[in-house]
Amino acid sequence: YIYAFIFLCFYIFGLSQTEYQWRSEASNGNWDDGDNWWDGSSITNTGFGVQLMSNNNQTNMVNNFAGTFNTFMLVFGNGATDSRTISGNPFRMFDYSGNNPKIQNFSTATHTFNTSINGDGDAADPLEINLQSTGGLIWNGFVNNQGSWVDFYGVSNAIARFNGVISGTGGIGVKTKTIVALNAANTYTGNTEIDEGEIWLEDNGGISSLSNVYLGNGGKLDKIAKLFLAKSSGGQVLNNAINVNIGNSNTRYLGSLNSSGTNEFSGAIIKNNDAGLNFEIVNIGATLAVTGGMSNRNTVINKIGAGKLIFSKNNFNINSQNIYIKNGILEVDVFPSRFGGNSSIIIGDEGFSTLRILDTSSAYTSSFVSNGYGGAIEFNSQTNRSFSGAYLLNADLLINNQSTKNLEFSNVISGSKNFIINSTGTGGVILSYPNNNYTGN
Repeated sequence: YIYAFIFLCFYIFGLSQTEYQWRSEASNGNWDDGDNWWDGSSITNTGFGVQLMSNNNQTNMVNNFAGTFNTFMLVFGNGATDSRTISGNPFRMFDYSGNNPKIQNFSTATHTFNTSINGDGDAADPLEINLQSTGGLIWNGFVNNQGSWVDFYGVSNAIARFNGVISGTGGIGVKTKTIVALNAANTYTGNTEIDEGEIWLEDNGGISSLSNVYLGNGGKLDKIAKLFLAKSSGGQVLNNAINVNIGNSNTRYLGSLNSSGTNEFSGAIIKNNDAGLNFEIVNIGATLAVTGGMSNRNTVINKIGAGKLIFSKNNFNINSQNIYIKNGILEVDVFPSRFGGNSSIIIGDEGFSTLRILDTSSAYTSSFVSNGYGGAIEFNSQTNRSFSGAYLLNADLLINNQSTKNLEFSNVISGSKNFIINSTGTGGVILSYPNNNYTGN
């Protein structure tokens, strides 16, 4: 029935290329074998058209055609439930009658190419990678886009992983719900665009300095786009500027998937809109540094995940918009000027949250709210400072003055939870407002 379904899809989209089905009776894994394919009416060899693999027979396959095998579409049907590996000579994917070439996986298994893949050389004919179930695809060989884009479509955030270099003048476009994991020092020079889905730069992964990076699509406001640095031990630096397109709240993410060490976005964050920006550091013990700065835009910051986020070196000017530290640590080298001025800060919505201040530039005059799981302010400064905004304790707040200078709270502290002073430095914590009305300890 899968064959009938795919034939129906081809009919709907006006495709009439020959479909070659891998036979469950094939006695070896060779592609160039007249006994291994079925064209719908007879046993035959395969050729340009559609190669459908929807069984678990001979899962170690070899493209033994001499030279490069040209075709239109490679399909893993939903019957291919065991992982399949294709080795041997290269493939080149060409369009047919105005329809883009495709590699599609309808199965729950992940299949591997140990051979190179080439685009058709026409910028108007992108190679489409479609992951239509939970199964992924792995490329261990090189991919030369030949000037064509490689576009990714999916339904369930399955992973397309590239362990070989992607080269050529075309770009990469993550169009719908796919994770594209890059694990080589890629040299393609076209744009890197994430409309919906994720790109992970893994341990050996990189994007060419000539590739412009775009996070989100301004025409798809509700679609979630994420770019993660994913070197597990840290030490990964992305120097590219990142263009963040407008989107709804909680749809544009920069983050890190490391479990230790520090990964870094050192390029500028470029925004021509006032949408919020989310920073997701998933793991405890992980650190993400944002050092390239951002010119002044109204930008609400959400810090998500149990790890640590650092802002340093260049100003990240958010025009006094709110900062939400929902979990983990947000560390800032110079506060509050690193953010372009005073912003209200809300902590603790998803886990114990810490604002870590390494030094100060001026008094802090905005409000501060401790919610949910509560959190801490770790204070360091070369100068005595006043925090003169109102403080609301919906959850416990710990103050740790780690410096030799005084920290003064000169406005009202209210709420029902505890204001806890547990300093490790010799500087004082001064409550100078005469009518604090919080009811905790």
